[in-house]
Amino acid sequence: SRPRQDPPSGVMGGGHFVGDYGSVQDRNAERSRFHADLAESQWRTLGDLLERKGSSNPRSMLVAVKKFVTGHGKALGSAPFLLGLRAFLEAQRGGTECVAWVLSPAVFTQSGGEIWMRDAVDAIATGADRRVDLEGDDGNDVPLSDAGKRLAWSLPLLFRDGDIDEVLSQIPSEARLEDAGCGPTGEIVRHGAHPPGAPARTAGTGKRRGCRARCCFPPFLFVAAAACCVVVPVRQ
Repeated sequence: SRPRQDPPSGVMGGGHFVGDYGSVQDRNAERSRFHADLAESQWRTLGDLLERKGSSNPRSMLVAVKKFVTGHGKALGSAPFLLGLRAFLEAQRGGTECVAWVLSPAVFTQSGGEIWMRDAVDAIATGADRRVDLEGDDGNDVPLSDAGKRLAWSLPLLFRDGDIDEVLSQIPSEARLEDAGCGPTGEIVRHGAHPPGAPARTAGTGKRRGCRARCCFPPFLFVAAAACCVVVPVRQ
C-alpha cells in the first residue's frame, strides 16, 4: 500500500481550501483593534459632548427633545431612553424637592451611532443640570468607560410644571413606548437629590405656553361685556 501523505497546507482531506491559520489570527486581531478604536472614539466623543458649555432652559430642551423624537423615535435604543426621560420629568412634576436621573454612560455609546449620541445628550443636557455630586466619583476622575461610572442630571429651579408639560408633550406616551418590550433606562433618585442649600422648588406654577384653557377666558369676557354696556350720552 502507498504511504499516507498529508494534504497540502490549507487543504482539508476533502480538498476544501480553508486558508492559512495565521492569516485568520491576523484578521481577528485586526477586527479586535478596529472595535477597540471605535469604542475609544465613542467614549472620547461622549466626553466632548458632556463638556460643551450651554445654557439649560425649558425652550432649548423642548426643541432638543422634539428633534430627538423626530429623528430617532423609531430607533431600537430610543424607547428605553425616552421612557427614562419621561419617568424623570413626571417624577419632578408637582414636587418641591429636586429629583435626579442617574444612568450609565454606556446608554449613550451603545444605543445608536454618534448622531444618536449627540441628540440624546442634547435632549437631557439642554434642560437639566449635570449633578456630578450624584455620580459616585467621590472626587476622583473616573473614566466614562468604567463599569461603575454614572451620569446624573436634575432640572434647575426655573423649570416649572408648565415647562415640564410642554416637554412631555413631545415624548410618545408610556404605553406606546412600552410596546417596544423594554423598560426605562436609568434610575430616578428622589431622596438626597436636592442640591444642598438650594431653595425649594415652586411646584404647580406656570401654565403651559399657548394655553387655551377655559380658566384663561373669564377676565377677557368680563372686559368685553363691560365695554358693550357703556352708555354714550347723545346730545339732543
